[in-house]
Amino acid sequence: MEKNQLFESIETRLTKIYAEYAIGNDVAPATLFRTEGFIEAACLSGLVNEREVLSLMERLQNSLLGFVQPQAEAGRLAIHSTMKRAPVCPSTK
Repeated sequence: MEKNQLFESIETRLTKIYAEYAIGNDVAPATLFRTEGFIEAACLSGLVNEREVLSLMERLQNSLLGFVQPQAEAGRLAIHSTMKRAPVCPSTK
């Protein structure tokens, strides 16, 4: 796979994830982990670098979610969950 194809695949995967978050849907943890692993393998291959991926993630987050999530874990790219908090209803029992 060439660099452009690989980067486009990363962008497609991230766009799907952030688009789901944008409409309030959950994303399965397995999907997040697979995408993170795919990105890590791409970086280790040398075809893309971490800075390029971080820049892409920030751009997609800003355009689809309206905010950018900080990368809290140094040395590891992470796709953070942005699911809305579930409503809490008091129990009558």
